[in-house]
Parts: sequence; C-alpha cells; structure tokens
Amino acid sequence: MHFTTSFVTLVALAGVYALPGSGIEARQAQPRILTIGWFTNSQCSGAPAGQTTVTQAPSQCVAISEPAQATNLRVLFSNATAIARIFNTEACDASAPGEQSFDIIPGVDQGCSAFSGAKSLKWAPF
Repeated sequence: MHFTTSFVTLVALAGVYALPGSGIEARQAQPRILTIGWFTNSQCSGAPAGQTTVTQAPSQCVAISEPAQATNLRVLFSNATAIARIFNTEACDASAPGEQSFDIIPGVDQGCSAFSGAKSLKWAPF
C-alpha cells in the first residue's frame, strides 16, 4: 500500500512540473497589444498629445478617445496579428451617417496618418 501511495504521489508531482528546458515564457502566450500615438501635427513629430493602448481580442469593439486637438495618428508599438479598425462612431457602427474608419494593418508601417474623431476600435474579423 505504501508503494502505491508513493507511486501515485510521484506521478501527480510529475504532472505539475514542466519538461526541462521549457521556460514559462515559452509556454504562456504573450498578449497582443497596439499602442497608438495621437499627434497635433501632420508629421507625427515630437511627443504625442496622447496615447491609446488596446489588447487584441477578435471581433471585440473597444471605446477609445483621442485628445481633442489631435489630427493625426501613428502606431507607436504593435505585436498584433489582426487588423484593427478605428471608427469615428460609437460602438464601431459602420452604418452610421458620416462614418469613417481607418485600418491598422499588422506588420505594416503606415507612418503618420490623418485621422481624427476616433471613438471606437474593432479587431478583425469584422
């Protein structure tokens, strides 16, 4: 009986420990984030007037805001793998009158882009 109990304990403990050489970082998925800088000039130079950071979540709509004086945006950091669409409407409403949107494409440096009035962001798929 003692052998059986020890064996079961050993097997249970073995399941708790990871294989040698597999670090925690390698086993945990890194969050995918996007950081947008809002600028008051058309070159997106100098310090941004504000920043927005969002975590990638498929099909999720997120309310965002930009500083009132901002007229341009630039991606400051992104490890996202999906397109992020910024809307000038609440709740990512693509059918609202006067709707405008801007797509941020992963892995593409889109430089300084003219877009103002951002109110929401939605991750693909749309």
